[in-house]
Amino acid sequence: MKPENIECTSYNDLLKVDVTNPEFHLPSKVIFTGAEASTLLKKLSKNHPIAKEFQISLMKAYTNTAQHMKQKLPLKNSYLISFTALDPELRGKTSTILAFEKLSSFMSHIFSDNEKSKV
Repeated sequence: MKPENIECTSYNDLLKVDVTNPEFHLPSKVIFTGAEASTLLKKLSKNHPIAKEFQISLMKAYTNTAQHMKQKLPLKNSYLISFTALDPELRGKTSTILAFEKLSSFMSHIFSDNEKSKV
């Protein structure tokens, strides 16, 4: 997926991203295929039937995986959401402080009361 198509501000926004829309997909030349497949594809022309079929199958696999992940991953799970506090770009923001507080409550067996008060 092109990063500009997944800049979401909420988990509901993320669930609404249309992963099947080809306009949102990265160009095939930058999609990970694996070292061996990449070497074989370089030997074939872009228009070779095997190369075309492989690219179509690969995109279907990535699209199906993305759809499955959207359905099965617990994206609204408070525990996972609190891990956003670990994002260095969010340092010092109010949402980060709140996320750290929430994270410390989930991990009371790790944080001492003194450490929790410093959050």
